This record gives sequence, structure tokens and C-alpha cells, in this order.
Amino acid sequence: MLDGKIALTIAASLVWLTVYTWKSQRARRPPGPRRLPIVGNAFQMPQNYEWLTLSRWEQEYGRYTQNSRKGTYSPHQGDLVYLEAFGQPLLLLNSFKVAKDLLEKAIYSDRPHLEMARLKAGTILIRVAYGHYVSSDDDPFLTLIRASMSVFTRSAAAGVWLVDSIPLLKYFPRWLPGTGFLAKAKAWKDIVNKAVWAPYTRSKHCMESGSVLLPNTCATALAAISERLSPDVEEQLAWAAGTMTAGGLETLIIGMLNFILAMTLNPAVQAKAQAEIDAVVGPDRLPLISDQPSLPYVRSVLAEIIRLNPPIPLGVVHALRQDHIYKGMHIPKGSIVLPNIWHMLHDPGVFTNPMAFDPDRYRNLDAEIEKVTSVVFGFGRRSCPGRSLAESTLFAVASTVLATCEIAPKVDERGNDILPNVTYSSGIFRFPSRFECNIKSRTEHAQELLLHSVHEVPS
Repeated sequence: MLDGKIALTIAASLVWLTVYTWKSQRARRPPGPRRLPIVGNAFQMPQNYEWLTLSRWEQEYGRYTQNSRKGTYSPHQGDLVYLEAFGQPLLLLNSFKVAKDLLEKAIYSDRPHLEMARLKAGTILIRVAYGHYVSSDDDPFLTLIRASMSVFTRSAAAGVWLVDSIPLLKYFPRWLPGTGFLAKAKAWKDIVNKAVWAPYTRSKHCMESGSVLLPNTCATALAAISERLSPDVEEQLAWAAGTMTAGGLETLIIGMLNFILAMTLNPAVQAKAQAEIDAVVGPDRLPLISDQPSLPYVRSVLAEIIRLNPPIPLGVVHALRQDHIYKGMHIPKGSIVLPNIWHMLHDPGVFTNPMAFDPDRYRNLDAEIEKVTSVVFGFGRRSCPGRSLAESTLFAVASTVLATCEIAPKVDERGNDILPNVTYSSGIFRFPSRFECNIKSRTEHAQELLLHSVHEVPS
């Protein structure tokens, strides 16, 4: 039997939800599905491939256009869609313009207070962040970072845990049915903290002993701080390095897989990119990061890959710090704000024939490529801090593969191509399913260049 305190807490929660629902119904909200009392839209939230449902809602709920004579806004198509789940406001952004309007503001830069989550690509990222060279797949730091990303993937989806919508649940005793998330939260928090602090502590120790690989992010930051490191600054540095590494790991792997898949399916595009590299770089060296400006078609190919299949289709979650009025609509404090990256990159008003793979659409122009990169790397203060590293790393891998390798479909016993039939996962990260292809060296000289570059990596 529930004691009086528990019963009072439950009653207070129900009263709060009822009052909040009544108040929210009176305020003028952005358009969205009809909300039920107390539960709101909780039972309408998609469980799989959320970005597709949110894109469909874009057609059902109003984009607001201004009536200049009346000074009001009327619906056209869904730039923004508003929902609630047990009183938790959720704002979905389907338009680049609206995302820029809102998410560039400081009041939208908070991280949502989700109780369940704090928050060979790993080799590159760990080397850059910590000056540690990963020599095997079971490297302890790589294993830790993978574990923390598994925690993030399972926990970070907005609204996946009831406690996100009803914060009072976190004060319930752990023996109460339905509060198993409390123990899970503690275990997951320990994993993430260890993934952040273990590589940072080792990097700091190796820097002090002179055994760290330079340059690296932690060493550069520590060297720039002349005075004694305060606990707050050290925590910020450790989390910044950890976030850069863990956040980049999944997205870089997805980018590499999608690149190989795109080249398998589009041999003419592969040949055109290789011809550009051959003409600019020549046969006697591998492409360098500094070659990026001279290889606009290769960059167009990479832009088209991440446009067609963005690694994080719903982007980075934002939270609203205070109440905000946008074009006459009230957006309440604490709203979780999700930019629908997938929809923005498949908007036929911006990208003609958006489901087709067509690097020529950018016409080798930086301004056209920026239409993709300005969306996929996020908005405002919560945009990707490792954008430059991510772009440079993906370019380095892709251009090296193009310069030295031929990627082709596997063939059957009759010599016919077996084209991959790939599906994509649901969830925070959008991974392609397993597929097969053939990868071989373009020439013996190209193979020698590649092997020589591998042997130059420090061990």
C-alpha cells in the first residue's frame, strides 16, 4: 500500500498535469495534432523512423504566412509542429529558415534535462582528442567510448522515458513498480563518466611525462592555460573532448559506409571524382586536407551523400530556456525542440528531385554545398563543435579511397552485378544495413602509396 507521501506526490503530479493542460489549451500554440487531456500527444508519438512521420505532419499542419493587413499568420504548410506528452512541450522544426530563426537564439541553446542521459573512425578521433593511438579493436578507451555511445543511443531520444515528461517520478522510491529507470540511470551515468574521464586523465598524465602524441586537443588546451586548472574548467575540457570523440565516432562511421555504398551504386560518379583527383593531385602522392578547395566535385559527392542519408536525421535536441513568442505563437519554457534534418535535406523546394543521388546539383559551388552542411551540422550554440574535423576526416578518407581504390558491386556466377539492397535503421543514428561490394587497388603504384602511408602511422 502506498504511503501518504507517495499518494500526495502522485496527486500533485496529476493536479500539475491537469492545470498545465488547461493553461496550454488556452494559449495560442503552433499547429499540431489534437491533444488529449493530461496525456497530450503521448500515444501519437512515432516509435520508429520518426523523421518520416514528422515530415508527413509537415503536410498536415500549418506553415504560418503573414496577413500584412490583419497582422496575423495563417497556415500554409508545416514549418513547425507542436506536441505535448504528459505536459512536456515538444516543438518539431521542418524548415531551415524557422530553425535558423529560433535555434540561433541563446534561449534555445539549453540541453534538455533528460534524466536518463547526460550525455576504425575511433582511432582518428581518439588520436586527435587525446594523443592516444588505438592499435587494436579492443583498446580500452575505444571500448569505453563505444559503450557510452550505446548508452546515448538508447537513452537520448526525447520522450523515450516517462520521467522526461513527469520529472517528479525521479523522486519516487526505487522499490516502486515502474521506477527501474532509476537504477539504470545510475549505471549508465557511471559508464559515461568513465568514458569521459579515463582518456582525459591518461592524456593529461602522458603530457606531464612527455609521452603523449602531439598535437592533440587536450594537450593544446592544457598548454594554453598558464594558471592552475580550476575544477570547473577541467570538467569543461574533459567533457568537450569526450563529446567531440563520442559524437564523431558514430557519424564518421555512418559517413564512411554511405560513401562506399554510394560509390558501389554509382560507378559514373566514382569515375568522375577519380578523374578530378588524378588531374589535381597526380599519381605520385595521396590527397591532402589542403587539397579540399581544389577538389570541388569530390566535396559535392560527399555533400550529396550526407544530404541523401544524414547520420542524425532529427539533429541535436535543443531546449527552450524561457517562454518565447514566435510570429504570434506562444512556445512555452522547457519545450524540447527537434530540428527535422531529414526533411530539410529532402525539401523539394530546395533540392530538385530530392530522393535522387546527384552531386551535379551543386554545380561545384561552395554556396550550393553550404545548403547541406549548414543544416546537417546543426544550429546555434548547439551546432557540432567538431564540424571542421568531421568534414576534413571524411574528405581525407574518401579522397584517399578514390585515389587508390576501385569500388564495385559483387558479381554472380554469370558475371552480373549484384547491387546492394540496403535499408536504414531507426533511432538517433541512421545506419545502413549490411551490404557487400568489391574493393581493389586501382594500380600497383596506388597500392604502394597506400601501404606507405599506413606504415607512417605511429604505433
